[in-house]
Amino acid sequence: MRALVVEDSTTIRMILCEYWRTMNIQVVEAADGRQALDRLKEMSPPDVVLVDWDMPVMSGIDFIRAVRELHVYDPLPLIMVTTHSWRSRGSRCQRIHPEAMHARRAT
Repeated sequence: MRALVVEDSTTIRMILCEYWRTMNIQVVEAADGRQALDRLKEMSPPDVVLVDWDMPVMSGIDFIRAVRELHVYDPLPLIMVTTHSWRSRGSRCQRIHPEAMHARRAT
């Protein structure tokens, strides 16, 4: 299994990647949405993508919109990871159709 982790915080990205690796999942990392789009083109299709909401260069929302326009990735599960609450971001998140939104605690 392969995962793409898209997170601008080096520390959070390291934690997320290590978590996946403990389950023997191959991980490819990206620091923003633009880099993640490049990684998608370079790698074998991932089985899941974890994407942060707030990032420089290209936000998680813009990344998900861009991926949803590339119909080859239609079956790809995209999971939004954010420190924001569902109440504050949930309706915007639903409009872009990620498979899930996980509100994590700030570290």
